[in-house]
Amino acid sequence: MARRSRAAEVVTAASIDSRMLVLPGSGGGALAAFLASSYLDIAERSVCPAVIWHGRAGQVPDRRAVVVGIDGSELSDAAVLGAFELAQLWQAPVHAVRVWSVHHEVGDVTVEYLVDRDALARDAHRLLEQRLSFARRRFPEVPTTEAVVEGAPVHVLRASAEGAQLIVVGSHGRGRIAGALYGSVSRALAHHCPCPVLICRTPHRDHRP
Repeated sequence: MARRSRAAEVVTAASIDSRMLVLPGSGGGALAAFLASSYLDIAERSVCPAVIWHGRAGQVPDRRAVVVGIDGSELSDAAVLGAFELAQLWQAPVHAVRVWSVHHEVGDVTVEYLVDRDALARDAHRLLEQRLSFARRRFPEVPTTEAVVEGAPVHVLRASAEGAQLIVVGSHGRGRIAGALYGSVSRALAHHCPCPVLICRTPHRDHRP
């Protein structure tokens, strides 16, 4: 355990002067899952963006979409900018996904049919547009598609990642995955995702003017 902790410290320290950290994903089995959990702990503390790799050996970027999960808060900004930056480099489109649910938006309700789902969906669309506005101005040549989906974030984002070359989520860093979307959802994606998962640190200051 001490050796593993020391290794984590060394890798985390290396992220200070690195452009990106790449860590292996789970390959199946209890041991692989245990190691993948350790790698995710490192990814959450990484100073630079960190990739949990679920891909083929020798895989290179192509024109498939870069998916970004957006939880509607400012914590999504780093993920959005990371997704657009890579999409521009790879000449690929960005597919932005905003997942919402009655539980996450209004909490526990006794009579769920009294909830105005249309209003919640409109709010989700509005928040998605707000979170994308700066990146679209900064990377106007990147094609963008959007999806606002009611459902469980893990299931929706995992399904959205099918056929994508990368999915991007955000992190507050220092061991704390931030926001309703980026808690257990990020860990679930990192363990079980059809494509690599990029975890971007949330900047301390808002990038937008």
